[in-house]
Amino acid sequence: MQDYTEELWHNFSVGDIVTEDPLIIPPDRSPWHGVVVKIQRGYYEADSWLDAGEDMMIIYWFKSAVIEQLPCSVVILVQPAPKK
Repeated sequence: MQDYTEELWHNFSVGDIVTEDPLIIPPDRSPWHGVVVKIQRGYYEADSWLDAGEDMMIIYWFKSAVIEQLPCSVVILVQPAPKK
């Protein structure tokens, strides 16, 4: 299982390619891959189950064409967006 630290989920940027954490993937399908289209920093309060605030991300999933809002702790970085 992945070691969750604040460092992991405060490094996301718009344009990053991400995939779902295995913990949230239904057993009847494979993981989705998508692109981060928006990040709202500090959206989730510090009294969450993580004992730390975390960001909310809006992700466009390629295969399903679904747009979904998720806390960054359930998303894994596949490839960072190019730096300008």
